Amino acid sequence: TRLIVVALVDRPGSATPYIGSHTLRVLEFSGVPVMVVPLRGTP
Repeated sequence: TRLIVVALVDRPGSATPYIGSHTLRVLEFSGVPVMVVPLRGTP
């Protein structure tokens, strides 16, 4: 079992996705592997 999270990348040129603090807290204690997929916001 794996968990895939789609996170918004809101700054052009930035490869770091934004994950809200609540989501980050839940993922911190996840018992399964997590993959974060960056998603570009619409201009």
